[in-house]
Amino acid sequence: MAIGTYSCIYFTTLGVNFCIFDFGFLTAADLPTAITEGIPVSDYMDELPNWLHGITDTLQENPRMKTMGLAWMTTELMEPLRILATVFLAPRIARATGWAPPKSI
Repeated sequence: MAIGTYSCIYFTTLGVNFCIFDFGFLTAADLPTAITEGIPVSDYMDELPNWLHGITDTLQENPRMKTMGLAWMTTELMEPLRILATVFLAPRIARATGWAPPKSI
């Protein structure tokens, strides 16, 4: 039950973050630079490691892949919140669906 709950929260968070970046509510410049060691996130995404040079053409042809990368990075920053939500929601969902016994008073 917890794995399913976490997966739903993860993919919902990823989808919402993708929409936020895709519709322009946030941009790469709005993200903190602490996660990229002081390099602005937009520059960090443009300067790929050597093993990813083959994907550069794909990023230029399809800018939504860059949006997906930003959404994924933001989703990963929210990991502690997703874990807390799972710990809080999983038992309640399990009881509501009958996978766990009712809470004894």
